[in-house]
Amino acid sequence: MFGNGILAKGAMEQFRMVNGGEQEHVQKTPLELAVQENREDMVRLLVERGADLTQNGDELLFAAIKCQNCSMLSYLVEAGVRLGENQRSIYHLFSFLEGRKNPELLTIVDRLQIDFKRYGGEPLRTAVWGGDRMLAEYLIQNGADIDYHKPDEMFPYASTPVIEAARQNDFHMVRWLVGQGADITIPDKYGDRPYTLAVQNKNQEMAAYLRNLEPEDWHNEENRAQQLAAYKMPTEMVEYLKTGPLRLEFPEQDEVQWAELYSYMDVLEVTWKREKLLSVMAQMDNYPDYLLLWNPKDKKLWYLDVEHEEFHVLATWEDFIADPGRYLNGMIIGWECGS
Repeated sequence: MFGNGILAKGAMEQFRMVNGGEQEHVQKTPLELAVQENREDMVRLLVERGADLTQNGDELLFAAIKCQNCSMLSYLVEAGVRLGENQRSIYHLFSFLEGRKNPELLTIVDRLQIDFKRYGGEPLRTAVWGGDRMLAEYLIQNGADIDYHKPDEMFPYASTPVIEAARQNDFHMVRWLVGQGADITIPDKYGDRPYTLAVQNKNQEMAAYLRNLEPEDWHNEENRAQQLAAYKMPTEMVEYLKTGPLRLEFPEQDEVQWAELYSYMDVLEVTWKREKLLSVMAQMDNYPDYLLLWNPKDKKLWYLDVEHEEFHVLATWEDFIADPGRYLNGMIIGWECGS
């Protein structure tokens, strides 16, 4: 973008105006522009002439990561450009590193002295979700919380990294995280854990592996019956979830043509706004953000539209199982079928 003669002089003049505050409407400094254009010669010139390295440090580093080689990033870090000490800055840094698969970049990141114990969990979860093993290894080795599960915009259900690996059906990542000490018993906001996601994904090998790691009591039918007694499921419902068929098909319907229920042993305990409920539907055609929930208070099935946080009564178990296609399609078009 910049030439070595007249354009360099012009860049320096623009640099003085921006750093002096005379033209606040100029959004990018010459240093930022030079980094974006991968002009290391111009970057060095501007730094030598006194460019403010504290202005937009995050953007300088992010732009340098995009360069094909590592020398730009290395030079800026050596010159004193620093990353903001906050979750947002560190998360974005690693979002730019995703997929680069260049260990040399990480040796430069080492020099930024990031507090990974405090800030590493969020980028770790994202790296695992994206299948980036190199970044995940780096973050864990540097102290990131392997069981980080605070909610954010991308992961609003407060999931752990190993939950996201299971959700992506990435068995290799799941096994590796378990080997690093990941806790597979921590559920997300809606009760899912790695095992239940393996069941939903029909990954029998992963499900068997995770089941063997979970507490034995969780998979003992007598203990399970004691755990679920408080939910007052009707006998017919219990027997159906034990014997099936768990896949419900109704091809004549428009919006939803099939759904799969959890088996009795795999139903999930969920708390929604202090209400204790049972999640009984593992999957549904076309609409993954709906939960079918058993409410012990009125002994009816309710549905939760997770995205819009709408919670409505649907039907008794007897009515629902007699015509599931009618009720699930009514649920989607906003028809409250039970009252």
